[in-house]
Amino acid sequence: MTFAFESRATWITKAASELGVSELLTELPKAEATELRQRIEAAFLVVPSYDWWWERMKSGRSYWSKTPGWKAIDVVAAFSATGPVWLMPVHDDKGEVFRVAMPVAVDILRQSKLDEFALVAGDLSWMLIINHHDAVFGAGERAIQHLLMLEQRAGGMGGPTTRPPAHPPALLGCAEVLRFAIGVSPGFRQIGDKWAAAIAICRAGDRDGVHLLWCDIDWNVMEDTHCASVKEAERSAANALPGASVDWTRVAE
Repeated sequence: MTFAFESRATWITKAASELGVSELLTELPKAEATELRQRIEAAFLVVPSYDWWWERMKSGRSYWSKTPGWKAIDVVAAFSATGPVWLMPVHDDKGEVFRVAMPVAVDILRQSKLDEFALVAGDLSWMLIINHHDAVFGAGERAIQHLLMLEQRAGGMGGPTTRPPAHPPALLGCAEVLRFAIGVSPGFRQIGDKWAAAIAICRAGDRDGVHLLWCDIDWNVMEDTHCASVKEAERSAANALPGASVDWTRVAE
């Protein structure tokens, strides 16, 4: 079932109506929903407003399976939670939040086939997200332990998530940042036993050319390559990441 050109919140309310459970689904008033979402974001997410909540998690775990026929919603259904939860679309949304019992939420999500939503404990102690890649993300001890348990089963895949880096400082070392890019967790590429989570192109004032800096999540430099120009540095980064794209943010010329 699909609902073309309709908001994700509409998918939720339509699915509830089709199941005959609309009276069990309560949408919060806008002001109350806004205040609650702010508390949820403060609890689980970093401040930068990336599009995807699962890219913004402070910490947590991801899970998917190689088992034929598996469904991400089954991971949510198997999570032991019977009390009221907060159900909210977290992409192409208008800040809607619904209060609903966990079993009813699962039924609604199965009916609507919704992705990019979050389910959050009534006391904000855990959060589960299913994204549009059919992966499940969890934050909070109970959710993390649930996904970790599933990883141990045949076909289970996943691992810890890390927060994305904040924007870089104006200077890295003594070099001015001209361009930077931030990778999707866990990062762009491994250097030794750590991931390079970000890249910067910088210019040192007293030297020719620029530096391509591969950095960790806190903008500590892991690898430094001298390049003749910004364009050459961008090509060098692209060559190190075959098949991937780099979304550069311009800071200065």
